[in-house]
Amino acid sequence: MNNALVESICDYMAEVVSGKPVVLRKDAYDYINIHEKEIWETFKKEMCSPSPGAWLFNFSDKDKPGNLGFAVGHKIIDAYYQQAKDKSKVYTEIIEMTNPSEFLEKSGYGK
Repeated sequence: MNNALVESICDYMAEVVSGKPVVLRKDAYDYINIHEKEIWETFKKEMCSPSPGAWLFNFSDKDKPGNLGFAVGHKIIDAYYQQAKDKSKVYTEIIEMTNPSEFLEKSGYGK
């Protein structure tokens, strides 16, 4: 999960700054919008793995697109943003995130 969140922060903040969705991983973002629950169930079982292999920097297979870790991370970050009471500080909190487990817990994602 560490890698998925850290890498996804870049995509998330690029969207915030540009006002446009990241198109580099469009297939992964489109896929998770349809299969979010199923992807989350699989991801949460593997999220503490020391290797991001199956989730980041990988290619599509016959069943799903690659780079789904970016899409999961994006969903977690967006959930964190949505629950934040002080929106003036939330982007700093996202960028300065150092504890992915705590960040996930505070986001409320997957509950």
